Amino acid sequence: MKASLSLMLCSLVLAVTVRAQTTTIAATPAAGYSMLTARGASDSLVSIPLVPRSALVARIAAIDSAMVTVTATGVVDGSYAPGGSAVYYLQFVSGNLSGLCYKILNNHANALTLDSRGDDLTHHPLGAVSVGASGDLVRIRPCWTIGTVFGTDPAQILLDPVASLNRSIYSGADAVLLPDNVSAGTEKPPAKVLGFVAGSGWRERRDLSTDASATELWPGVPFVVRRQNPAPVGIPVVGYVSADRLVKTIPALADGADWDLAASLAYPVPATLAGSGLLAATASVITPSSDASHLGDVVLDYPDNRQGFSLPPARRFYAIGAGWFESGTTADQYALQPESGYVLRFRGAHAVRYWVQSPP
Repeated sequence: MKASLSLMLCSLVLAVTVRAQTTTIAATPAAGYSMLTARGASDSLVSIPLVPRSALVARIAAIDSAMVTVTATGVVDGSYAPGGSAVYYLQFVSGNLSGLCYKILNNHANALTLDSRGDDLTHHPLGAVSVGASGDLVRIRPCWTIGTVFGTDPAQILLDPVASLNRSIYSGADAVLLPDNVSAGTEKPPAKVLGFVAGSGWRERRDLSTDASATELWPGVPFVVRRQNPAPVGIPVVGYVSADRLVKTIPALADGADWDLAASLAYPVPATLAGSGLLAATASVITPSSDASHLGDVVLDYPDNRQGFSLPPARRFYAIGAGWFESGTTADQYALQPESGYVLRFRGAHAVRYWVQSPP
């Protein structure tokens, strides 16, 4: 997979008006499209470096362990709850938690209940949240979903429909495989396998009765398009360049355990390994190896010039000291691509870490 990305770049215009307890922010971000290319008869690890337009930006009025109350008015109960066509997430865009994203589970007016994934927002390791008239800003944005990216109209879907889908295999056509970023382990089976079942719509193989078109594609997380057809296919995705930084949480790892985490760039520009933010003098995401014979954390690359299914990584990058290497050769300037996916393989005990990506 090598996605072709075209951007209709424009100036970012941010207008902020504060009236009493309500903050209204209108943004005109750079817009463009990304062409996700699924190779024929292959698995393609793809990523979307664009975001949908945000639904709301407001200040935080109050905070609880897994709830944020914003200063917006006129928000209808349940308007940001997961529904048949949309799933929303909240992203902190200022303050200590800037860049963190949490799925919205429900809302009562302007009080938003979040899937905090065990984080206590009132005692977060990254610091305190500011509330009130000068509170931190948050953004509500719809996730990309299976339906918004691949379509729901049988006449317009570019992937081949699946004749049948069951717990172990699917037959005959294409599928989308979502990574398991929750469980420890390496080379894990996918968390979900989805296909467009002829006559039924999008289904997940463990739940054939439920519409799966609103299954979210999380920002900064790649996914596999498994194309059975020998002919490649391109899927265009129209969106916007995020003006906010993205912070990816790297879970704590127990001693003696390994963990594969699928990850991708958040913006439509390449980033060298040296400039990726994965290696730093303090609070580094990647722990350097002692030498090339005793590797610790590594970045696994699955390039788009190979054909086949469930292929192993073709390239393996590791850090020694303050630099990146591949098979003993300096690799600081190797460029990660925004439309590709990678696997971060962590080894050995470590506390929670955070990969910070800032907008270009």
